[in-house]
Amino acid sequence: MVETSQRSSDGRRWRGVYPGDRKAERRFKLIESGLDLLAAEGPGAVTMRGVCRRAGLTERYFYESFDNRDKFLVQIFDLVVEDAEATLQEAVASMPPQPPDAISHIASAFTDFLVEDPRRGEILFVQSVTSELYPRGRELIGRFTAIVGGLKDAFAAAGGNLSRNDELTARWDPLALFGGLAFVYQDWLLDPKGVSAEDVSAYIAYLISIVARVDFPGPAD
Repeated sequence: MVETSQRSSDGRRWRGVYPGDRKAERRFKLIESGLDLLAAEGPGAVTMRGVCRRAGLTERYFYESFDNRDKFLVQIFDLVVEDAEATLQEAVASMPPQPPDAISHIASAFTDFLVEDPRRGEILFVQSVTSELYPRGRELIGRFTAIVGGLKDAFAAAGGNLSRNDELTARWDPLALFGGLAFVYQDWLLDPKGVSAEDVSAYIAYLISIVARVDFPGPAD
């Protein structure tokens, strides 16, 4: 980095990084530390002191970017949820036209998202249902699976046969899908046992097709 010098509003001189960038760096360190603690030890470990200690920052810098510990916890959780949503939305926007290929495309994109940062799976599927995050986690279930649920109509329009599509399936399908994804991904991330990302993606695609109850018959004879 080119050494520069910039005077902050209170008269102090910073070298190497502009004051605004230094603040952004501190915020990034706090978020990363919070995500580490949340994934490894759960919400109870995400304390102001614990986060600052892990980030190597004094506690006064915590309040530079965050109002309090509770809001910080929700913010870092929401960051993971928003990234997951964006990944699914991008996958839907770029999915192939044929429904079976579309499901495989979505499953692969989300598996890659979890592999890229293993903390994501732990936070999304384990910590999201702990007592402290449960209200927010319930929102996650609906937000996370609404994208897949919304594909039902698209699949039906593309020639799929919805074997069941009633009030109970609308209520419980998201829960069944979330639970299935949670346990499968958790088992794989904790102990891959030689199972490749391609293998788990194929199974997740199979799981989605079952929960969505979409059958795609072959060409008519």
